[in-house]
Amino acid sequence: MRLVFTGNIGCGKSTAVSITVDLLPTYKLFDFDAVVLELYQNQTVCDQLIGLFGTAEKSAISKIVYKDPEAMKSLRSLMDPLMISEANQYTTFPNVIYDIPLFFEFGTRLGVVADAVLCVSADRHTQVSRVRSRNGWPIEVIDRIISNQLPQHKKEELSDVIILNNGTLSDLQFAVAQSLIQVGAL
Repeated sequence: MRLVFTGNIGCGKSTAVSITVDLLPTYKLFDFDAVVLELYQNQTVCDQLIGLFGTAEKSAISKIVYKDPEAMKSLRSLMDPLMISEANQYTTFPNVIYDIPLFFEFGTRLGVVADAVLCVSADRHTQVSRVRSRNGWPIEVIDRIISNQLPQHKKEELSDVIILNNGTLSDLQFAVAQSLIQVGAL
């Protein structure tokens, strides 16, 4: 079974995925954010990033692309083919957990075919509070990131299952287990 977890910043998707990995230990994990970090450490990619943006620092590039749609297109033209190549390596495994925050934003470009898409969702206050406490970012930065993501309600509409995560870790553990039962993975 191929499970895709998606959700916007601060919704708790990474925690939900971690719970799922514990519940489904035989599944392979494709972690989109980890692959991105690996790419930022690849010298060839870094050289190309410097050519495009004058830097290979992820945080500096993020500031550039969130303000400039053309810069975002340039970043995607470089990174998307590399991400697609990485995602394709998982097509031979029968059971995969895909952790892809921007699953719907990427559309079919990644080539990931899901048996179920699970959207981890939280109210905006909870999202902002989590990101502020985790990253220390000002509200303006958080708002800019959220505004560049598909609205959470749209991700919910497009998903097979919604995992609400406004409560405790125990609440999330229960919700994830119930969701996995619902989709037939547990």
